[in-house]
Amino acid sequence: MELDEVRVKQVLTNLITNAYKYTDSGTIEVGYTVEDKIVLFYVKDTGIGIDDKMQNEVFDRFKRIDEGRNK
Repeated sequence: MELDEVRVKQVLTNLITNAYKYTDSGTIEVGYTVEDKIVLFYVKDTGIGIDDKMQNEVFDRFKRIDEGRNK
């Protein structure tokens, strides 16, 4: 299994930071599963979420979605 530790840490840090920023109350769950020698990381939260119309924008590296931001 090949892994770029720096990139994995960077991605997980960003996901967890965003979950924290947009979750005023409730839970944040971080974990992983292994399927066919592939590690799948996940971050689940009870935050405000992202409008269905904006979800594709998450992958645009220069786009910021601040709609409904509380912090």
